[in-house]
This record gives sequence, C-alpha cells and structure tokens, in this order.
Amino acid sequence: MFRVVAVIAAVLLASSAHAENLVEIAAEIGSFKTLIRALEVADLKESLSAEGPYTLFAPTDDAFTQIPAATLENLMRPENRPQLVMLLKHHVLSGNVVSREWSNRKMEAVPLAGKPVILDARKQPKIGPARIVRTDMIGDNGVMHVIDTVLVPADIESAGTAR
Repeated sequence: MFRVVAVIAAVLLASSAHAENLVEIAAEIGSFKTLIRALEVADLKESLSAEGPYTLFAPTDDAFTQIPAATLENLMRPENRPQLVMLLKHHVLSGNVVSREWSNRKMEAVPLAGKPVILDARKQPKIGPARIVRTDMIGDNGVMHVIDTVLVPADIESAGTAR
C-alpha cells in the first residue's frame, strides 16, 4: 500500500513541476540561437516567456541563413528595432494552436504583427512559404512549431532596413 501511495505522490509532484516556456524550449533544443538573439535585441524575450498562451512558429538557425547576412545584421541594429519586432511578431499567434486544429485544412492565421498568413496543411504543412517540420512542442505558456524559413512580411521585404 505504501508503494502505491509513493508512486501516486511522485506522479502528482512531477505533473506539477515547472514546465518550460517557449523561449526555454527553443534554448534547450539549441538550433534556435539566432531566433533567441533576435528576441533579445527586439526586447521580446521576456514577453514570449510570459504567461501567454502563444503559438510560436520558430525558424531554425538554418532558416535564418537564407536571409542575406547584411540584411540580418541591419535588422539587429537599434535603429531597425521596429522592423525586427514586426518580423518576430509575424511568427507568433495569440493562443494555443496545435496541429490537430489545422490538420488537412487551409486557413488564414493572423500573427501578432497583424498581417495575415496562410496556414496550409492539406499536404505538407506550411505557413506562408515555410514548411512546418516539427509540431506541437508544448510549453507552459503555449505551443511551438518548427519552420524551415523565416516569415518576412511584405512591408519589411520591400522597405529594406536602414544602413
């Protein structure tokens, strides 16, 4: 009887232990260093670590290499913080949006940046031009999905950044 009670107590304690927030999950995986650096520069790291819930479509470090290095450097400059903030908010939805909600569907998603993007999961799941390569990484403040391309809003793409 004592063993059963001990096992139940251990399960209850484990389930109430601190789960990781989305930024901690990205840091633990290790292939999101550029994203985390950009969140720090944009002063959004703390916000994305907050209560939420949020849905983060997280571009990998490899995804960021598709952006010209000079463009990425310019986005990281203090004078271009508004563009960087918009770019990063283009990857975040309010609420928990797990893959079963979009399975075999095409729908419009509206990120925190406010510019709609198409989420199409009728075949290979995509959001905008990015393939969704891993889904449903659940954190205590939302869910993270891994994407292979940085989602660049058209107004950032066409405007460029200060030099």
